[in-house]
Amino acid sequence: MQIPSARLQTLPQPPGSVTPRDRFRAWARLGWAVVLTGIFALRPILTAVVTLGRREAVVRSGTRAFHGLARVLCPVFGLRVTLTGSVPAGPVLLCPNHLSYIDVLVLASVADAVFVSRGDVARWPGIGPLSRLGGTVYIDRSRKRDAARAGSEAGDWLDRGFRVVVFLEGRAGTGETVLPFRSSLLEPACVRGLRCAAVSLAYSLPSETLGDGPDAPSVAREVAWADETPFGAHVLRLLGLKRIDVRVTIHPPRVGGDRKVLAAALERDCRSAASTLSDPSPGR
Repeated sequence: MQIPSARLQTLPQPPGSVTPRDRFRAWARLGWAVVLTGIFALRPILTAVVTLGRREAVVRSGTRAFHGLARVLCPVFGLRVTLTGSVPAGPVLLCPNHLSYIDVLVLASVADAVFVSRGDVARWPGIGPLSRLGGTVYIDRSRKRDAARAGSEAGDWLDRGFRVVVFLEGRAGTGETVLPFRSSLLEPACVRGLRCAAVSLAYSLPSETLGDGPDAPSVAREVAWADETPFGAHVLRLLGLKRIDVRVTIHPPRVGGDRKVLAAALERDCRSAASTLSDPSPGR
């Protein structure tokens, strides 16, 4: 039976659903990401050729290239980053809370630095080789002794004047609270008397994105990847959002000789501004 076209109606999309426009936006952004990453990756690759692979020169070029790429990709991805505080110059250990894989891009947009990352990132297609160009220190958190090795490598980069970013929570949370900071990776900074600065990350979604019900968009679902959604599907869902607001707060640096006392102080600093914003963002 044919239904008269006059009786056909377009039903409103329920909160949290992914529309064709969202999918198109996500795939378009991924396409731009591939193109821009290829362009910015030329810098450390050419540096490797010119310097005959001198490690420090390649990594310095790689961190600066990633910083430039992140500054371009954040607006492309709809990430509106607001920075409070200033990035310390010279060797410093930056210690942020951890909510999502997108944290790395946000942090790289405000500071060029070497990152300490989970070990399996080294095996990710495309991302693994690029992360090595930036001197990424990989850590296998399932092996307790691996923290000492990773800490030693991070200390080497600090000795060379680099900033180093380390996620002391050990894993990503939902943003509802900051997980306890582990102190083992602070040892290199404590031994050297170097500065450590807590960094608070807080994400929020615009008011027009929010809705009611368990499937409504939220920071925990769209940013923190707190549900069982496959990684690829979650990336498309995140990149399909029109805008995500990110507040980055860099706290005054601390110096300490006792890593456990220092970890507790950095955790308190981070908690003071890292709570997830459940209220809608102002404006459109």
